Amino acid sequence: NQKVSLTELAEMIRTDFATMTTCQKIRTNKSLTSEEVKNIKQNELRGVELHSVCNGNRSNSNVVSLTGYFVIDYDEPNVQYDVLKQDIINDTIINPCLVFFSPQRKLKVVVKIKELEGLTGTPQELKSKFEFYYKQLLTCLSERYAVKADTSCCDVVRLTYLSYDADVYVNDGAYTNVVF
Repeated sequence: NQKVSLTELAEMIRTDFATMTTCQKIRTNKSLTSEEVKNIKQNELRGVELHSVCNGNRSNSNVVSLTGYFVIDYDEPNVQYDVLKQDIINDTIINPCLVFFSPQRKLKVVVKIKELEGLTGTPQELKSKFEFYYKQLLTCLSERYAVKADTSCCDVVRLTYLSYDADVYVNDGAYTNVVF
């Protein structure tokens, strides 16, 4: 378990050769099943826990604090992800701190909510608080963009697999301006 800044994560996303090679394999082999892609990500890509801090193993019962970060995945088919990426980067309400293409060249957006940064409580309180804010964020994003985000990411201990994106966007000090 190693702590790194978003700037350091962005540098890994931008330059890691092994990650680039794995992502190229996923992006170019259109015959891979979703299960095969999942296995490749789990076995070959670095996973980071951005939502929470756990005491011990990564599980809901071990969550001791929230980071304030929320990862939103977009993976709908037939979306112009290059355009969506630029739109979200330029959105002063969403105000993302990290935006990059996923291993399948879909989109990952990371936003930070100041009020939840370092928040402590019982694991159940933290899980409930996280889920409430996550759903509010998804509602706001769906109102702003005609693309549905993946709701399975509403998991306080979910790993985010790093990807390759030479044009990753990072603004390490950004907080979202969404009103909750």
